[in-house]
Amino acid sequence: MNTLGISDLKDRPTYLLSYGQKKRVSIASILAMKPSVIIFDEPTIWLDSQQAEVLIDFFNQLQQEGITVVISTHNIDLAYSWDDYIYIMKGGRLIGEGIAEEAFEDKLLMSEASLVQPLLVELYQDFKGERFSKR
Repeated sequence: MNTLGISDLKDRPTYLLSYGQKKRVSIASILAMKPSVIIFDEPTIWLDSQQAEVLIDFFNQLQQEGITVVISTHNIDLAYSWDDYIYIMKGGRLIGEGIAEEAFEDKLLMSEASLVQPLLVELYQDFKGERFSKR
């Protein structure tokens, strides 16, 4: 609980906790089991941007401690900025995988997955001339 800064919540009933506090309490309960791998499904959903950033910083800390962190998300910008290696799924099947930079630059794959490219990829492609040169 100290790691997540929630020691003050240990005696509070769960029905009085905010969504973000409940999320951190559940993560603390998982960490108490000392796992080598943790899988998070949409970990930043319903969190404000500040709380999402705190959670992502915490995931980085877990990785530095040698814990493998796997995230399932529809947030393309989060996946692009945080993940080292990604798997892209559609309809329950794997349709692509690879290093984030390469996978997200693959327009055919993004189209097949019904995904938009991350904002940074779009800006990069604009900057290198794919769109500006046509104007």
